[in-house]
Amino acid sequence: MSQDFGHALLNEWLFQKDLTFLNHGAYGAVPRPVPSAQHSWREELERQPVNFINNRLEAMLHDAAKDLATFVGASPDALVFVSNSTEGANAAIKSVEIGPGDVVVTTDQAYQGVVNALLKLCRSTGARLSIAKLPWPVFSADQIVDAVEATLGPRVRLVVLDHVSSKGAILMPIERLVGCCRKIGIPVLVDGAHALGMTALNTESIKADWYVGSCHKWFCAPKGCAFLAVSEEQKLKTHPTVTSTGYQKGFWKEFSWIGIRDPSPWLAVTAALKFWKDLGVASARSYMNKLADWAGDELVNKWGTERVASTCLTGAMVTVRVPQSSRCDPFTAENFHDHLLRCHRIEVPVFTHDGELWVRVSTHVYNSEVDIELLASAIN
Repeated sequence: MSQDFGHALLNEWLFQKDLTFLNHGAYGAVPRPVPSAQHSWREELERQPVNFINNRLEAMLHDAAKDLATFVGASPDALVFVSNSTEGANAAIKSVEIGPGDVVVTTDQAYQGVVNALLKLCRSTGARLSIAKLPWPVFSADQIVDAVEATLGPRVRLVVLDHVSSKGAILMPIERLVGCCRKIGIPVLVDGAHALGMTALNTESIKADWYVGSCHKWFCAPKGCAFLAVSEEQKLKTHPTVTSTGYQKGFWKEFSWIGIRDPSPWLAVTAALKFWKDLGVASARSYMNKLADWAGDELVNKWGTERVASTCLTGAMVTVRVPQSSRCDPFTAENFHDHLLRCHRIEVPVFTHDGELWVRVSTHVYNSEVDIELLASAIN
């Protein structure tokens, strides 16, 4: 495979020929070898389903999970597959011992699906959800740490933090944040949906009680593939959201068998790993992150606006304000998105924050500066 990045790699993906894709952060996209491997696993299963599932599957899943654990810096015995990050987050949230008057903390950047799970937990237990308001825009890690620390107190039983926030695309100082919580005995769940592939991930050095990550986004595994890494002290307390025949058979077995599911997304992780290694992991990550940072500065300069996160808090996504003449609402954002796609064939998320329009630009190995210039011109 060519070591050149940018449009030289576009043929490795299945995108429509005229599409400028700047939204890898939504659901991801897979290079051709990955769906090919997934299809092969599905065919292999169907040749003898009973033998495959009853006699072979557990060992193959364990091997795939072990390979992924090595890549993300987790203990092989601490990592299990789940279908998506939200499923893993729910498993962690439901494992927390909490009661009336207790407090759960997250930030105003948290993914809404996870916030909903926290709201449900609070309503069922009498606990209270406390939201740390992060600066927008944000210029330093200290600002984020200060905002989170201000919400911590003796009744806090869980803190939920993004590794990379969804809307603002902020690369959080996650080790510092987790350390602030852990030093006063507060368990931490890290939602790393965007981190795998974007950052040099090492879950053991982060030291969260639970770390969930999506494999289908930046890492380019199939949809339906994510992982949950759990600290040793939380393993016995952590259970899947569905109880089935794996119950009381140990951490791994309980998560690996919760009824019949298509295992091909998890087994195809090895194909995604090979693709990354062929690209050169460090080089690919550096290319994506530098392109996003350049995109942020370029759009700010062209539009005369601002970006949410400074360079030190930017990974492979950047959120930039769109020039506008009046306050906007979500309907305006939806129409703006549709206009960019229909008239310019650019797929990029558009949303509102405090009445202003913002775009979140994702950069992957197949993107180039040309894509950013097209977006800049389309909005100017």
